[in-house]
Amino acid sequence: MVKEQVRRIGVRSERIIELMSTLDREAFLPPALRPQALEEHAILRPDGETVTAPDLTASMLDSLALSPTDLVLECGTRSGWLTALLAGLAGRVLTIDARRPATQGAKRVLDLLGIDNVEYRTGDPLAGWPGEGPFDAIVVNGAVPAAPVDLYRALKPGGRLLVPVGVPPDTQVLILTVRGEETPRETRPVLTVRFGNLAR
Repeated sequence: MVKEQVRRIGVRSERIIELMSTLDREAFLPPALRPQALEEHAILRPDGETVTAPDLTASMLDSLALSPTDLVLECGTRSGWLTALLAGLAGRVLTIDARRPATQGAKRVLDLLGIDNVEYRTGDPLAGWPGEGPFDAIVVNGAVPAAPVDLYRALKPGGRLLVPVGVPPDTQVLILTVRGEETPRETRPVLTVRFGNLAR
């Protein structure tokens, strides 16, 4: 089912397809919601966290074009599902969320899954991770009014910043920016999305 969903939106990376087929959303849902894990929509948990839809998640991963040695910063841990998928594609993931229950909950699930290449922090997600970087990729897992300049500066040349730009309840545009030596090498819209505000 997941393979069909992912291929349908044009993702061709076998790494992403296989990972999403084996690491589905069920582990990130309470028992009552697990029958919905394979459905093609976002799922709101009782704690207010949203587990994103498979097609959106696959598009985000595809846009980041991660390599097994990449260092990734995730700004907004939220449910932890994207965190786990990033960890399956990259070498090391640093994830930060303003809400301690989000980081603690994600760590609990990822520990149970045996995922050990993630570090967690509670704090302002847009403050980055001082002392670490530059990053191969940074993903902002929540809507912000404008692309964060400080996060762009934390990328290495060729690094990718993926961020939903806009203000809820309106839709946002998921923007991918690739860092060049002096100016952005590429900035392009990926798709229209609907995220909640990034908690800070």
